[in-house]
Amino acid sequence: MQFSENWLKELLDINISTEELCNQMTMLGIEVDNFTTYTSKITGADAVIKLDITPNRGDCFSILGIARDLSAFYDIKLKIPATYQIKSQVKSPFKVSVHKECPRYVGRYIDEIDLKKETPPLIKERLKLSDVRSIDPIVDITNYVLLELGQPLHAFDSEKIDGNLIVRFAKEKEKLTALNEENIYLNKDCLLIADDKKPIALAGIIGGLASGVSKDTKSIFLESAFFTPKVIRGKARLFGFHTEASMRFERGVDYNIQRLAIQRASNLISETLGGKFGEIQEFKKESFIPKERKVSLNPSRINDLLGTNLSNGVIKKMLNRLGLKPILKDKILNTFIPSWRFDLSQEADLVEEIARLVGYDKLPQDSLKALPRRTKDTTYSSIRAFFKNLGYNEVINYSFIDKEEALLTEEADNLICLTNPISSHLSVMRPNLWSGLLSSFIFNANRGTEDSKLFEVGTVFKKTSNKKIFESK
Repeated sequence: MQFSENWLKELLDINISTEELCNQMTMLGIEVDNFTTYTSKITGADAVIKLDITPNRGDCFSILGIARDLSAFYDIKLKIPATYQIKSQVKSPFKVSVHKECPRYVGRYIDEIDLKKETPPLIKERLKLSDVRSIDPIVDITNYVLLELGQPLHAFDSEKIDGNLIVRFAKEKEKLTALNEENIYLNKDCLLIADDKKPIALAGIIGGLASGVSKDTKSIFLESAFFTPKVIRGKARLFGFHTEASMRFERGVDYNIQRLAIQRASNLISETLGGKFGEIQEFKKESFIPKERKVSLNPSRINDLLGTNLSNGVIKKMLNRLGLKPILKDKILNTFIPSWRFDLSQEADLVEEIARLVGYDKLPQDSLKALPRRTKDTTYSSIRAFFKNLGYNEVINYSFIDKEEALLTEEADNLICLTNPISSHLSVMRPNLWSGLLSSFIFNANRGTEDSKLFEVGTVFKKTSNKKIFESK
C-alpha cells in the first residue's frame, strides 16, 4: 500500500518530518518500504509513503488504520473524516436478502447523477499517488473511500438490476462475466450478489460487467457490506486475479464501519455529481454479526515478559488509546477488542501491543546467560548423516502439494485440503515425500543436473478413518 503523507496528516495533528514519521511507523510494526518526496499543486510539499504491511494487520490497509496506530503512540486525537446527513429525496426500489456470511449490508439508491462531470482534482491526485488508476467519478470516489477508511464499496447501475438483491452461494459452474471481462465459472463455495434473474457480483471481490457503471449510467445502488473473512479468503486467487477489495475482506474489515463509509461516499458523490438520494438502507442478520470479544490480561505478566515496571494505570491508558476499553477487576485487566482488530485474540497479543507503544527500542536490555549445549543423537540425525556420507543432498520442500499429484497415490477422502492455499498448485497437505522429491529432481534435471542424489526427512499428513488428522515423520 502507498499513500500521500498529507492525506494521513489530515487525520492527525502531527508536526514531524517525513523521515521521523516513517521511522516511527516501522517501529510500530507498520514497515515502511520507502518514501519519495512530491510537490502537489493542491496541497504543497508532500511525500508518497510505501508500506509493506503484514497480513495480520488488515486494519492498516487504510489511512484511518495507520492514523489510529500513530494516534495511540503519540497520544493525540484522531480526526475521523467528517460526514453530514443528506436529505432523502427518492425512494429506493431495492431490498436486499442477506446471508450469515454477509450479516450486514448497507446500501443507498442515488438517482439523476451526472457522470459527464470530472473527478475532483484532489481525489484524482491522491488516487494516482496511491497507484490507483482514475476511471470515472463513481469508481474514483469508491476507491478513495476504500483507501481512506478501509471499507470496499461497489456501485451497481440500478437500471441493470432485475428485481431485488440477494446474497447467496453460487450454483456449481454458474457463470459470471466480471468487470475485467473475464468469464468466471463459479463453484458452490463462492458467495454472490444476485438479482432475481442473474449473479451481478462475486461478493467482496469483483463486480459483474452486466451491472457495471458506464458513461450512460443515470442512477446507482451503492453497496457497503461486511463479508466474513473465511468466505472471501482464497477465492480471488482461485480464479487467478487479485483485487483491492478481496485483499481487505480476506484479512478482516471493520464490521461497524459500513454506514460511515456509505455516508462519506454519499457526501463526495453529492458534491461532485449532484443527484437525488434515497435513505441509507441497512439489512442485517444480527445474530451473525461478530460480537465484541473479550481478552483478559494480567498486568504483572507484561512486566515479566518485557522487563518493564509499568503501573496498572499506565497500562490501562495505553490500552484505552488502542480502543480496547480495559476494566481492572481482581488484578486482571479485561479488555474488549475493537471491531477493526481481527488480529487480537489472546494475552500475548496485548503484551505485544504494549511493547509497540512503549517502543521496541526503549525496552530494557539484558544479556542472556550462556547455557551449555546438550546434544542428543536421534534416529533422524543418524539417517541424515548416513545419506550425506553416500553423497546425497538434503532438500526441504513445502508441506503442501498439488492435489492432482496427491491423487496419484492417495484416495481423495484421505487428503487434507487447505481452505486458503498460497497457490492453486499447493492446495493439499502432502501425504508422502515422493511428490516433492520428484519435483526437486525434475527442477534440477531441467537445469542440466542429471545425476542429483536427493533425500528428505519431513512430516506427512493424512486423514484417518474417523476424519482426524494423522501426522508422521
